Amino acid sequence: MVIPAMLASLAFASVAATPASALTIVPVPRNVILDVPAPAAIPPPFVGGGRATAHVYVDAAGFSYVTAAPTEAFRWIRLDPVGLTTRIGVYPDSVVRYFTEPSGGEAVWTSFAARDAPWVAMLVERDSTKGEPCRMKMTCSPSLDYISKFGGAGKQHFRWIRNGLEVTSAEHSELLAVFLTDAALTPHGPAEGEIEGAGELSCDLAFGAGKGFVAAASGREAFVRAATRALNVEKVARELTAVRAAEQAFLDAGAQLDTPDPELNRFFRLTRSWFRKDVRILPFGDPWSTDMSRNLEIPVLTASPDYHGVFANDCVQTALEGMLVAPSLGLVFRNDLDVLYRHAPNCDGYIPESVEAIFGGRQAYIQPMRIGQHPEWVVSLASVALLSGDRDLGNRLWPGVELAIKHFVDTNGDGVNEWDTAAYPEQPDTTGYRNGMLYAQAWWVWAFDRAAELAKFLGKTGEESDLRARGRKASEAMEKVFGREDGYGVWLSSDGKLHPHHGHEMIIPVAIGLASPERAEKVLRTMQSSDVWLDPYGPYRANRDSGLVGGGSVWEFMRWQFVQALFMAGKSDLAVRYAGAWARQELARGLDAPESFPTPITGFTGQGYVWSAGRATRALTCGLFGLQPMADGLQVNPRLPSSWKKMSLKSIPFRGKMITVVVKRGGKPAATLNGRPWKGPIAEESSLKLGENVLEITSAR
Repeated sequence: MVIPAMLASLAFASVAATPASALTIVPVPRNVILDVPAPAAIPPPFVGGGRATAHVYVDAAGFSYVTAAPTEAFRWIRLDPVGLTTRIGVYPDSVVRYFTEPSGGEAVWTSFAARDAPWVAMLVERDSTKGEPCRMKMTCSPSLDYISKFGGAGKQHFRWIRNGLEVTSAEHSELLAVFLTDAALTPHGPAEGEIEGAGELSCDLAFGAGKGFVAAASGREAFVRAATRALNVEKVARELTAVRAAEQAFLDAGAQLDTPDPELNRFFRLTRSWFRKDVRILPFGDPWSTDMSRNLEIPVLTASPDYHGVFANDCVQTALEGMLVAPSLGLVFRNDLDVLYRHAPNCDGYIPESVEAIFGGRQAYIQPMRIGQHPEWVVSLASVALLSGDRDLGNRLWPGVELAIKHFVDTNGDGVNEWDTAAYPEQPDTTGYRNGMLYAQAWWVWAFDRAAELAKFLGKTGEESDLRARGRKASEAMEKVFGREDGYGVWLSSDGKLHPHHGHEMIIPVAIGLASPERAEKVLRTMQSSDVWLDPYGPYRANRDSGLVGGGSVWEFMRWQFVQALFMAGKSDLAVRYAGAWARQELARGLDAPESFPTPITGFTGQGYVWSAGRATRALTCGLFGLQPMADGLQVNPRLPSSWKKMSLKSIPFRGKMITVVVKRGGKPAATLNGRPWKGPIAEESSLKLGENVLEITSAR
């Protein structure tokens, strides 16, 4: 496979590549994703904070899709300076552009999103020895509205102010969008007026020597004015320093991979940044009303930087791997669980698939789609409670487990859940085949197992026994009813026929570890067949000729589930081969966590999906190392590839302690936990000490 030359060979870089004497920027060692010449043909990288996100142009200067959750601000802001961009550094928290001005002076432009303020900014740092102003044209397209699937803002009123532009909405009088700068600003056209649709506004900017900035913000008027009041270059520079420090601390926390493949290690470390980028502060909390003006604003993990909603299918199901690689977001995962459970009264009494802020007005959109959200919610609750040791959380939300299980509906007694009936957008026509879906059935088998383990942890003996029995029946039904010669069918008709669709969902039972060895072999053979596989990207969506949105592309999260399935089936050599190749692909694209690969789905849900990042980290934590939280401790079942002599997963967070797992090849099989013999497969909580614990496993194979 040929990897683009733009990929940096070094794992670390400093933003001070331009001579430090010429610039005032403070060098901060950070993980670099790309260090590329400009222009570079990579997707616009996302910068994200708790209240604001934006794409950063790589082939030009400026931003696109500037939002301050849940309000959209500008479709794009373009800066056209005189001079030359020499190279660009793409980092998890920012994009740095190195620029040569006509006078010969050097400049560094750093684009980032504030941590909790509703603004994104570009800090311009120039060679202070050069006196020539830096001149550029700014053009923007305001779009002040709530994120909407089906439309944009109506008429907006704009007015130029001394240090920027203000935009208000005729539809939402409480909203305000602003463009602010400390450059000398000369507007083009009228001082104020109305603009609608994709209209444009422009001005000229002139930056003096030293530092300068541009920023964009939006949200409720009083909040925006308070957050941007006295916004100046010193405040922007301080915030950038804080953003960098917070991102570095985030990347340093949680499990850290160490294998003979340095790029796979780097990818594992950097891809967790999406868990942080996808956290938003949204009005979804108490009193859990559909009227968001009444709700408490709380931090939640959303599906992507430009999709302001909590989804069981997209983000809540990432709790297992999220708690392993991003333990500081424990509160966020708890909030997500609460949001879906507490909004059940707003969804005919059942846990919704999502709670979203996308349709304008103050009403939350509650998604009633029946797509397996109940078992996903149960698995996520068990993951958070068992990994953190939070019995209070488990007991408080146990009624949610009981509510979810009520929606395992089996009227004919065949063990197949009939309640989940919604097709994915990428599915073929499933008319007549809505009596069961493999995706939900696999999640239910896992949910019964995880709920039973949680019941054991909470001392609910009777519930544990019942859940294990129900799990066995659901598992037997999955094999008997959905199993077929090519692996699994994915849809079931009312008379027991399987849909002919050759769906990629068949990989899920193998990835979770629910398939028999024989069934797993059939599934993996099918998933690697010529009509499904697309070199060098992996498994196609099986209905690539359907004409549906995203048809003919590889779903990012599914190829990492394929890697996990290979690990679970004992094919570790093949798994790490694909994992290493795909990690390099994604690093070369700027780590954009795409919805599909290689071409993201057009529209507003193409990039930044946390479930893409989640599937990658799950494949390596739960697949390669076999991690699974249990009532008594942490289960560890590593699968060392034959080509590796050693691998380790360091600083795994577990119930307030840390565990490092070291696996190596040796003459005689042995295992020790903190120097004492370990029988496995569970590192029992009672045997762990405060601080760091070391589990060493020697394999003879």
